Amino acid sequence: ASGSPAEGEGEIFLQRAGITEGKVMGFTVPDLKVEDAKSKFVLKGDRLDVQDVVLAGDEINIQVSGFISLRQPLGQSIPNLKLSIQKLPESLKPLLAIFAPRSKTLPAQLQLTGTLGRPQVR
Repeated sequence: ASGSPAEGEGEIFLQRAGITEGKVMGFTVPDLKVEDAKSKFVLKGDRLDVQDVVLAGDEINIQVSGFISLRQPLGQSIPNLKLSIQKLPESLKPLLAIFAPRSKTLPAQLQLTGTLGRPQVR
C-alpha cells in the first residue's frame, strides 16, 4: 500500500573480499583482505537491524551488531553498533589507538554512535 513503511530482510555473504585505497573519516586505511564476510539485516521502517556481521581472515576477526536509525540524507542516519574486534592486521592497529584510545589491546569492544556522516567511537 502507498505510504506504508519499508520492510525487508536479507543476507550478504562474501568470500575472499578486500578493500584497497580505503578511507575512514579522512584517514587512509591500509589494504585489507577478508577471507569470509557475512551479514544479516532486517529493515523495518526507518530502523535497519544489523545482525551476525562477521569479517574473518588470517589477520582479522571483527563482529558487528546493533541497529541504524535511517534518516535523509543518509549521512544523518544514527548508528548504534557494537564492534567486537578480536584480531587486526598490524597495519590497522594504529587506527585502533586513534579511534579508540581506551582500547589499547585486543580483544576490544567499541560502540559506534554519532551519525554515519560524523561517527563517534567509544
